Order: sequence, then structure tokens, then C-alpha cells
Amino acid sequence: MTGIDVDKFCVIDPETEQILPRTEREWGYYTVCSEGRVLQDQDNMVINYKVKYLHFEMNKAIHKQFHFNRIELWTVLSGEGLATINGTVVRINKDTDAIVIRMGDDHKVVALTSNFVIKEIQLSYIGSDESDVIYPDPADRPAKYLSDIKKNSCQTC
Repeated sequence: MTGIDVDKFCVIDPETEQILPRTEREWGYYTVCSEGRVLQDQDNMVINYKVKYLHFEMNKAIHKQFHFNRIELWTVLSGEGLATINGTVVRINKDTDAIVIRMGDDHKVVALTSNFVIKEIQLSYIGSDESDVIYPDPADRPAKYLSDIKKNSCQTC
């Protein structure tokens, strides 16, 4: 990845050659590169997927959050950051193994460099009304949280 222009990650749709829209956030921006549905043969369960490229500004962070019905896989493409998952802080960069964020994991990330880019793959269940749930303190979570996570957990994801 040496010499690569991080602003070019997933900006052009390879099929249509159209510029993909950017969604601006307080920490930077993201582009959605691909999304759709897949059938998991074992359980005949339909799963949504979405592939995003997250482009961070230096020292900016995604707030602490968790998801009831979504799993995320992070791969760092360039730069360096700090990820906090369930209270454990790890330095992440392109040499780091992929990071799996399971349903219910508290997680956040902060950019340590200006060229910090993460490829994020999201997997969620069809019919879930998934939205980002942000709680400054895990004790503030609804009581229903643990039962929902156990009920909806995907054993093969």
C-alpha cells in the first residue's frame, strides 16, 4: 500500500464508473462500496451485507457504540489508530489482523494519523431495525439488551 492515494479508496464504482457519494461525519467520511443480501445455506437465513470505507481525520473518533443485530469486520488499509473493544485498547494499522466486532461488543476507534482508512464489512439480519446505539456507559443499556443479543446471535458468523 505504499504510495497509494487513500482518498481514492472506493470513490469510483468499478461497474458504472460513477463517483460514489460520500457521507460526511464529525470524524471524517465514508463511502458505501457494495451492499446486498446473501443466503446462509445452513439455516436458510438471509443476511444483509454492506462494505464501507471509513476515512478518518487525525485525532477524530467514532463514538462508543454497540449493535443488537450487526457484526462488523474491520481491516485497516492505511494509517494507524486505536480501537477500543469491550474496554480493551489496541493499536491498529495495516499490519494488524482483521478485527471482528461481534453483536453487543462495545467499540470505538480513533485516528492517530491523517491517512487512517478502515474497510468495514457489516453483516446483519434481514428485518432487523438496526441502528447505531451509543451509550457513554454500558450500565445505561436497556435491560432487554442481553436477551436480544442471545436470541439473535449467529453461531456461524
